Amino acid sequence: MKKRFVTDAEEFLAENMNQEASWPRMTRKLPAVAPGRRVFVWGDLAVELTVSFDAPLRPELLARWRTGDEPGCRCEIRKPSLGGFVGKAVPIAAELGCNVGIACAVSLPAPDLIRTFLECGRFDSQHVVACPGPTPLELRLQFTDCSVRLSHPGITAQIRPQIPARLRDHFDAVLIDPGSPDGRPERLKSLVQSCNRETSGVPLGIVGRRDWSAADLEILAGQRAWLFLADREVVQLVDRLKGREQVAGVREAMIELKRRLGPDVRLVVTRGAGGAWLMNGLPQPEPCAPCGTASTSRLSAHTAAQPVVLAAYTLLGSMAGLSDQAATRMGLNSIMHRRAGISRLPHAATIEETA
Repeated sequence: MKKRFVTDAEEFLAENMNQEASWPRMTRKLPAVAPGRRVFVWGDLAVELTVSFDAPLRPELLARWRTGDEPGCRCEIRKPSLGGFVGKAVPIAAELGCNVGIACAVSLPAPDLIRTFLECGRFDSQHVVACPGPTPLELRLQFTDCSVRLSHPGITAQIRPQIPARLRDHFDAVLIDPGSPDGRPERLKSLVQSCNRETSGVPLGIVGRRDWSAADLEILAGQRAWLFLADREVVQLVDRLKGREQVAGVREAMIELKRRLGPDVRLVVTRGAGGAWLMNGLPQPEPCAPCGTASTSRLSAHTAAQPVVLAAYTLLGSMAGLSDQAATRMGLNSIMHRRAGISRLPHAATIEETA
């Protein structure tokens, strides 16, 4: 029996043979470059839509939302932007002068935003796959006191790109969001096998989620990898794994999670305006804060302090030869001063002196 997405593809093509189908020219293989700046990014590519409310999140506002009534406050729908792990991480790697290979699933017809991204010619897109269906959507509801994210998987619920074999032979670093629980252990196992060799492997950066299982952690345990989580997620993850025995806070959750992961996994947990916690070979989490006196207010104002963006900057700093602490601080500083036109990775010695 044919898979569902194959049948959908055949029907889609039959119905759109004589009209514009918004089919992106995806297949592009960049020329080989010298080792040191080759990065592979695997994950979702989505459209992000932010709705800003000039009011705090309250039960009456949610009630209006459910019934379809006007929110009762000023509401602004901002311009759509690229979302998903690939949409956030790939531009950073490209700005830092890396040769980037991407793997993601693209909906057909493809929105102009995603077509422009894929057709810009700056990425190796030979591992991109396409499928008729809805585009993955990340809806961000921004209130005056908090932010709420809602995600619709779109075509990623039907199809995901394969993880290429022997990534270690073609790339110098790998960034991945292994996605939803369905099939995640298999994806993680394939990823680890593709990145590692008997003696060493390429640096591996993974963004975790609160719904990770003990099986997911077991696959990652003992590997040469970075794992990035938000503070609330790490507490919820460990609470769920421990069952009725709850942890007291972020530090305790990190210690328990690091115990399960082993000494080789670098654990980084974002903590809002406070920067991040780092656990590598130390028994306790080490606080990492960006440089400068105005750091906390600026970092607090940046939604870019999410684990996805911090993972991209930190892993690329580690790839440039920085220590774990310096690479994490580089990530935090880069988030603070992020702007268009970053052309290269900072020199390791410079970062070490300012960290």
